[in-house]
Amino acid sequence: MTFTYTNEDFKYSVSLDTVQDRFQAYLSEDNTIFASGVTLEEAIANLKSII
Repeated sequence: MTFTYTNEDFKYSVSLDTVQDRFQAYLSEDNTIFASGVTLEEAIANLKSII
């Protein structure tokens, strides 16, 4: 299941990798740019740190 959100700075999608039990946050404009984390908040923070 994937959800798309719009932040004040960028638009991103999040999903849960059930194999690795990690959340993944993808930049909506370029889904090759992504970050993961144990929590949803961590995945989004990691994505913010690389864009």
